[in-house]
Amino acid sequence: LDFTEFLRLLRTWDNTAKREEVKRELAVGEECGFRHEQTRRAKEIFSLVDQDNSRVLEPSEVRILLQRAGVNPKPQEMQEILIWAADFAQHKKKCWTLDMCGFLRLWKKLMEHDIVGDL
Repeated sequence: LDFTEFLRLLRTWDNTAKREEVKRELAVGEECGFRHEQTRRAKEIFSLVDQDNSRVLEPSEVRILLQRAGVNPKPQEMQEILIWAADFAQHKKKCWTLDMCGFLRLWKKLMEHDIVGDL
């Protein structure tokens, strides 16, 4: 296996992984009752805050995302929102990060509580 072949395989694997990620995000969007266009719009919002392209948001970035979406809850409401976010998050030891699928689930929960509008 030469280096060129290795790079081709790596690109193929990366493209497949990205396609699977998009399919999973669209499926979660549908599960939440969002149309594909709404899920794509959510991805755009998510990407505005995920400037390091890590594909996950930390709690401080969730706050920024909500502010950019025009949501400025009181401190106690923000605590409740962060608890909801943690429910949909990936946990690693004492911290959590929210991926796109978790963000979609959080947005649905915020809509159910009339904190945000439709995407």
